[in-house]
Amino acid sequence: MIRPAERIRGSAQALARDLGKAGKLVFSRLVVTRQQIDELRLPTAPPKETDRRSFNDTETVQAEAIAPDALARIVQNAIDQRVDSDIYGDVLERETCIRQQLGEKLIPLLGEPWGEA
Repeated sequence: MIRPAERIRGSAQALARDLGKAGKLVFSRLVVTRQQIDELRLPTAPPKETDRRSFNDTETVQAEAIAPDALARIVQNAIDQRVDSDIYGDVLERETCIRQQLGEKLIPLLGEPWGEA
């Protein structure tokens, strides 16, 4: 059986390879921490006897118990910690330049002001 995380990793790596970026992806597994359990008042349960994963605690919690907005913040914080802000800034700057160049090329085709609502 292929786990969902392995399927996503394989799909993302295939996409990166197709885009010529093979070897550039890094995956990190996030866990629900004791602090998050306490702060978010998440429901806990004892681990099932059939669960063979390693636990440092006597309780388990489901990530699905985290409210969507809180989960989004947790994931965004994890991404932000792993992204090189200088490189990210360079990418955003390049994107702005490309958008401007495309806009200038579209004006003769679509008229001015094509991008204003």
